Amino acid sequence: MNIVTLSTNNQIAIPSYLLHDLDFGPGNKLIIQKMGNKISLEPMKKSVVDSVSGSLLHLIPSNKRGTSWEKIIAIAKTAKAHEKAHN
Repeated sequence: MNIVTLSTNNQIAIPSYLLHDLDFGPGNKLIIQKMGNKISLEPMKKSVVDSVSGSLLHLIPSNKRGTSWEKIIAIAKTAKAHEKAHN
């Protein structure tokens, strides 16, 4: 068991041996989830498309796999703006 302290900036330091064991490193993005009264951290896949689970992956065209969250959000915003402009 490890005890960490929440800083005045609401940050914690994760013990290095845990980061090493889980293969987390600088710049990695982590998904944080509240599970009851606990918090879970897991590595985020390199892209949203790559993180889609098996049963849905076949619906994603192979040329779209590897697309970043940022690009998907930008595409969605552009499509929405285009839709509003043409309605």
